[in-house]
Amino acid sequence: MALIRGQSMFFDFKSMNVVRSYPISFAYVDTLDHEPSTREIQERVKLVYEGAKDKPGLLARFSASVAGATIPNQVSRYVQVTSARIAPEAAQLLPSYIKNDPSAAESWAADLVSEAISTRAGIPIVPFTKGYAIGNVMSYRVSDGTVWELKLPKPDYEISVELSNLKKVKFAEVPGGGTSYIYASYSQIKLEEPMTRKAYMSTALKNGETRVIPASQDYGDDAPNFYDSINGMFVKLAQEIAGTGDGSWIKTAASAPDINKQLIQTSELIKQCK
Repeated sequence: MALIRGQSMFFDFKSMNVVRSYPISFAYVDTLDHEPSTREIQERVKLVYEGAKDKPGLLARFSASVAGATIPNQVSRYVQVTSARIAPEAAQLLPSYIKNDPSAAESWAADLVSEAISTRAGIPIVPFTKGYAIGNVMSYRVSDGTVWELKLPKPDYEISVELSNLKKVKFAEVPGGGTSYIYASYSQIKLEEPMTRKAYMSTALKNGETRVIPASQDYGDDAPNFYDSINGMFVKLAQEIAGTGDGSWIKTAASAPDINKQLIQTSELIKQCK
C-alpha cells in the first residue's frame, strides 16, 4: 500500500497566520507476492499523485480542495485533532513503519480522522502538530530553501481519538475456494470544548469490513484490509455528522445510548466552523 498525506493550506502572507487548512491523502492498495522493488514503489507513488482505479489522486484532490475552500469573512471557529493514540493491541497488526514509530502512528491516526471530517463535513481542520510544531508554529520550506514560520490558530474544539483494537475474524468458507474474513476496528472518540471540557460527542465505535481471501493466494497482507476498516469507520461517522449517512450504521457502531443527540449537537457545532 502506498499512502501519501498532505495539507492544502491558506495563510495570510503578511501575518503568516494560517486561516484555512484542508487535509488530503490518497492510498493506492496493491497485492504483491514479494517485497516491492524500488521501481515498483516509484510506480505506485506516481499513481498516488495521478490517481488510479477511476479515483482522483493527490494532485486532483488538492485542486478540488482549493476550488471548494472559502476564506472566512468573520471570526472563525476551529477544530483540531489534538490527541491520537494507538493501543498496543491494535498497533501489532499495523505495518511496521507505523507501529515502530509512535509519533508516525499518532499522526497517521489523527490524519485519518481529520480528513474524514474535513472532506465529508466541508470544514477546515487545524493540522495535527504533536512532534511537528512548537508553540503552534509550523515551519514551511519552499523549493528555493526559504523557510516560513506559519502560525496555527488555537482550536475552539478539540478531538481526541484512540484506536483501541483490531481483530480479524473468520466469517465463512466461499464456494469455489477461499475464505471470507471480517476485519474489525474499534476506537474511542471525543469532541469537546477545551476551556469548559464540555463534550459534544463521546463514544466508542466499531466497524467491520468483509474481505474474501482466495485459496490460491499464498501471500497475504492484512494491513490494507485493516486500513479500509479503520478509514471506513471514521468516514461513516463523518457522513453521519454531515447528515449524509442513512443512520443504520451508527445504531450498531456507537456504544453511547444518546448517540443521536450527540450527532445533532456535533452537526450544529460543525456548521459554525465552515
